This record gives sequence, C-alpha cells and structure tokens, in this order.
Amino acid sequence: MSRFRDVIKWLSVGLFSVAFNAQSAPLKLDARALAESLAEQEPRPFSGVVMIAQGDEVLFRYAAGVKGRLSKESRFAIGSLSKQITAVLALQLAQSGAIKLDATLADYDSGLTEPWLDRVRIRELLNHTSGVTRPGEPLKFAPGSGFAYSNYGYDIVGALVEKVSQHTYSKLAATLFQQCGMTESVVPSAENTVYLERLATGYRESDQGELQAVDNQTLFHHAPSSGVVSTAQDLVRWSQCLYEGEALQPEWRQRMLAASATRSHRWGELGYGFGVQVSQQAPSEFSHSGYAPGYISTLAYYPERKITLVVLENVAWSLSDIRRVFHHHDRVRRLLLQAMDMASTSVAAQH
Repeated sequence: MSRFRDVIKWLSVGLFSVAFNAQSAPLKLDARALAESLAEQEPRPFSGVVMIAQGDEVLFRYAAGVKGRLSKESRFAIGSLSKQITAVLALQLAQSGAIKLDATLADYDSGLTEPWLDRVRIRELLNHTSGVTRPGEPLKFAPGSGFAYSNYGYDIVGALVEKVSQHTYSKLAATLFQQCGMTESVVPSAENTVYLERLATGYRESDQGELQAVDNQTLFHHAPSSGVVSTAQDLVRWSQCLYEGEALQPEWRQRMLAASATRSHRWGELGYGFGVQVSQQAPSEFSHSGYAPGYISTLAYYPERKITLVVLENVAWSLSDIRRVFHHHDRVRRLLLQAMDMASTSVAAQH
C-alpha cells in the first residue's frame, strides 16, 4: 500500500450529542470513531467526502484525498444517484398527466427503434423490471417478471422525458436543482463546463493496483443514468427536497418510495422503488449507491430522524471485490445505524 502514502487529509469533525425531539434520546455520534475508521488504509484508503446531517444541520463531515486536497465544496460525479433525479423528472411529468406510468414506450415518440417498445412500460424502466439490458439486445426476461439493473433503461427514460417535455435533460435538471436549492449541481455537457469548477479529478484502479486519471468527457453521454455532478451539501439538500419537500406531490412521492421490486444486495435483500432502494428492516432507510468512471457514491436517508448520509469518492476501485469498493461507505453506514439503534434502545428503556 506504499503507493497511497501521499494521502492528504482535511478533516472537520466534532463530538456531537444532538437531541431530535422530546421523545427520542440524544443521538451520540462518535465522530472520533468515524474519523479513525475512514483513516484506515486497509483494505484500501478513503478518498472523498463524508457528510452526515439531520435536516440541514451538519453533524459530521470528513474529507481526504489520495491524489490531492478535497473539501466539502468539492464536486463529484454521483453515478447512479443520478437515477433519482431522472425518476423525479419522469414522475413530475406523470403527476401533470403528460405521461402515464403504465403506458409502453410505443405510446410515445421516444426516438428508439427497439423491437420491444410495445412491451416495456415506463414504470418497469423506473424499477428495473423491464428486462432491458443494452442497445440492440433482446430483453433479458418478460417485462415485469424479474429484476435486472439497467443503466440503459434510465437513459431511455431520460430521452423520453426530453421528447415529451420538449426540453433538454440538462434544462429540466437545472430547474429541479433550483427548486431544491442545489446551487452546486449540474448536468455536464460540452457547452456547460461549469461542472469543472472544483470537480475532483476522477481515478480508476488498474489491474495492477495503480490509480489512473479518467477522461471526464464520459460524463456527457449518460447523464440520466449516471452523469450528474454534485456536492455532498447539495445531496443533503436533495434528500430534504425529495423526502420532506416539494420535489413531488405526496401521492407521487409515496409511489416513488413504494417497493415494487426486490433486489439482492450486499446489505441483504432490498426493496426497490423508482430510483431508490427501500430497506425491509428497521430503521426505515431509503438509499442508493453509484459507480461511474472515476467515482463512487452512497446516499441514504432515515426519515424517522431526518438524517442524511452522503459518501462521495473520486476513485473507482476495482470491481473484482465489491465489498472492498464500498468498504468505507458500508462501515460509516454501520456506525451510524449503531448510533441510532443505541438511541432507540435508550428510549425503550425509559418506558
């Protein structure tokens, strides 16, 4: 691990004891334990930003870079967290009556020529039950009969949203970002290069274990599925806007968050709504993760305590071991869950 000895760290943490309401015990976040965990070099070093917030109050933040200084203001490609943006844009059209979730792609001018357009419904693209895999390939299974995660499916949704609204995906996303107060988020394009400001250089881990810079131009082509650029603070705002705010009408938010499919995951079996994973166990948890060229991400929200967890990294570690890839993400999540469990146990003991 000597190649990682140039780790540069920036840290802003504190020991917090935060009372959320009169009925709950104070949530005691052990910031020192969180920071020490993130500083561990095995099985690989952390390179990114972590933020934990309750509402808009930041409880913990940490940043460390293996190839240069990172801060809470650093921008990252958020990978498949972009799917939540796309799902909301589609559902906004649905709640206005512009599209119907049970309509097939053949009912709209999607610009596609795939032979299965009359079989795949929009809702099946949103919850990955369409059987769609890659352009030009047959369906993996009959629509609605299984679960197969599909980036192409979300790129199709993005194209459909553009066709129906007659606006570019970039413009629609910018309007949504403004609605949610997300001042640092952007959809990259050759024309819109503002995303380069404070963008953390992305790296990939080679088969030899070396870090190689990636070409950020790849972000241009798959924004609806994986190409949005954002910051940790903006993703806290996104969680507030999505789960507690006005991104969607309550009825449509409920539809988005309803587990209409299940998927196998390293955390166990999870429900899947429209662009969001739904935990089947307490506490309630809505989440998603992302892996894009040069970047990985995790976003989780706990509605009972209005807590958001954001983890963004600028190294796409080798996919040969997915648990190693998300080691630090999962460890921080586990420590946060333990803190919430201890607080709940304390409340139960008082009654």
